[in-house]
Amino acid sequence: MDSEQVGLIWDSYAALWTEQTRKGFDQYRDLLNTPTFLHVFPIKRDGNNNNHLLRGLDVGCGEGNNTRLVAEHTGAKIIGIDISPVFINASKDKEDLDFVTNTFTSSSSSSSSSSSSSTPSPSPSSTMITRQKIEYQVVNAEKVGDHFAEGSFDFVTSFMCLMDVPDAKAVLVGVNRILRPGGVFQFSVLHPCFNPPTKKMLRDQDGVPYAMQIANYFDTGKVKIDRWWFSNTPKDQRAPLLDTNTNTMIAPPPPPQDDRKIPAYCLPYFHRTLSMWTDYIIESGFNIRKIVEPTALSDFLPKESIGNKVIDDTKSIPIFIIFQLYKPL
Repeated sequence: MDSEQVGLIWDSYAALWTEQTRKGFDQYRDLLNTPTFLHVFPIKRDGNNNNHLLRGLDVGCGEGNNTRLVAEHTGAKIIGIDISPVFINASKDKEDLDFVTNTFTSSSSSSSSSSSSSTPSPSPSSTMITRQKIEYQVVNAEKVGDHFAEGSFDFVTSFMCLMDVPDAKAVLVGVNRILRPGGVFQFSVLHPCFNPPTKKMLRDQDGVPYAMQIANYFDTGKVKIDRWWFSNTPKDQRAPLLDTNTNTMIAPPPPPQDDRKIPAYCLPYFHRTLSMWTDYIIESGFNIRKIVEPTALSDFLPKESIGNKVIDDTKSIPIFIIFQLYKPL
């Protein structure tokens, strides 16, 4: 399966994904992954907004949620890219709709929002901060090194994307080329040690995980089609699986839009071992600065994460991993 086929599959699910994630269905993203990613990201907005001249790129931006958060977090000028035109159109529409209402942030908060469609006036105790408008482009991540000029960006981010790319090393090589020397590339993926082709979470009678059963860790030559719903999708609203073989090479498209049942996501995943990821990183010219395994035990997560049964699984087993890299001077 090549990247163009992967892009077509993601494009077929992009509208549903956008609708569900904007309703808060992706609890792993909102309560664990993104908060941890931004907490450890080394480029942060300061009170004087001195980062406004920095340029950043978000690879695999999807509907733009994390791209917007990176822009607010850093104060930099951001470009978001994705292979799916449906995702890019959704990102552009959202940016046009709420860019003005996200112009002002309180000095005591790292993000802002407003229910009004008019530009809010900052209070005397607030600091006016202008988040620069994000540019979105349809770009195949494998070709990112050819799309942008050498040394174009000060930093690059990628949230939960590269494990879905057939040639992840090509992305790393391309990102290294378009980063300036000393630039940062931080990306998150499914944890390769705990997401092999065969896995099963073992739970006690109360549903609390106590171990994970894994197999076929070194089976890296095949694409796997993962079939799943977001965990808070009501079971009685889930459409029947068209094919329960999770190793089928071609994912079925979602049912018609007027179908009342919510289809499962049937998305490709390219498993790589941990040593493969580190080899890709080193061979692409990066140095590793930090590796982080997000866990619900962290004390900086949103208060909504406390007692959340979905992300509580990560108190005992890391499901995700974050690599923070830098391009040597």
